[in-house]
Amino acid sequence: STLFSLIDKMAKQMMKHKDNDEVIAAYIKKIQLEKEQIESIIAQTEALEVEQKRRHQLLGSNDASTNRIALQRQIHMLENRLNDALVKFNTKVQENKKLRDLIGEKRRER
Repeated sequence: STLFSLIDKMAKQMMKHKDNDEVIAAYIKKIQLEKEQIESIIAQTEALEVEQKRRHQLLGSNDASTNRIALQRQIHMLENRLNDALVKFNTKVQENKKLRDLIGEKRRER
């Protein structure tokens, strides 16, 4: 009877070890899958970085577009100033014409 109980204990321990081995194998498999996913993500990240560098070289940096926008704003501002100056100039030309006409009339009256 003690031999049978010893055999039962050994069998139970073997089953526990078998279960533990299965659990360990399952975890090893999960770890391997995680490693593969990490390697895949790293490869994708590297590919995206290479593509970003390639596009940056082709299109230039955003600084160029920012500079272009600032230049367009400055051009627009200067065009507005020029337009305002032309309006003032034309107004003065009209005033001068009226004054010349008035001076001409006064000279004729004398």
